[in-house]
Amino acid sequence: MPYYQTYPDIALTDLLSDSRQKILDRDNAIRTFFAGLVEPVVMIAGQAWLDLTTLYIKVRNATNTDWIAVGKFSEDWGCLLEAGGTMTGKIILDDDPTEVLHAVTKQYADTKISKTTAGEIAAMTEKVTPVDADLVVIEDSADGNTKKKVQVGNLPGGSGVFVPIDCAALHFNTAYFTTDGAWHVDGLDLTALVPAGAIAVSMGFSITDDAVGSMISIRRSATNSFNSMLLYTMVANQASLLAAVIPIDADRKLDYYFSNVAFVDISMQIQGYFI
Repeated sequence: MPYYQTYPDIALTDLLSDSRQKILDRDNAIRTFFAGLVEPVVMIAGQAWLDLTTLYIKVRNATNTDWIAVGKFSEDWGCLLEAGGTMTGKIILDDDPTEVLHAVTKQYADTKISKTTAGEIAAMTEKVTPVDADLVVIEDSADGNTKKKVQVGNLPGGSGVFVPIDCAALHFNTAYFTTDGAWHVDGLDLTALVPAGAIAVSMGFSITDDAVGSMISIRRSATNSFNSMLLYTMVANQASLLAAVIPIDADRKLDYYFSNVAFVDISMQIQGYFI
């Protein structure tokens, strides 16, 4: 195989038939790549050259000043095969992946949790008080350990976290309550003390009256008195004490009832909440 095409000259003494054949040979040569160990002597913009030294296919640039390497002749013209291959340079992607089998960038991978890198979770911002709508990731043992999200409130037993409240002063006292022997629906407002998502509160009570048997009652819902607590005065003019855990609704408001219109003292503290 010759390393390059030859372009025979047409001499003045050539017969017309010979000249015609030379022209046809030149036409055939023009229709193919120039193949050679060195670049062709005569070069024009857009000319193709199969460089047999490097096996690169090259094309002359628009200004006819340099060659543009298109790809290797032995490697499918420089295109990465569907079957795969090795890249010798870097690839820049235009965006983060949006489908399961999309390629990912370094910056995308660096923001994700690795299953082998230690300390990644410890370095994250902590949410001290999770709520029911917060999400955690699990591996579902009943479904081939596929990863799934679960709301904290749907975990067995809920989150079950008790969060104490530091008490620097009474949260509620005698002046807050109306003691008229009637239920006050949503009258005990805990929204300033208990966050959304709390499922129960721990409360401390102290009541004093000049009569025995005066009663207070606290309940979660106006339609359900079974979720309520009761406290009676046991001795006149001596404090009766009670600590109780009371479930609460999403509005974080409780109903209250006081049987006597003239309690000597009412003191109430929110000691903490479950979430």
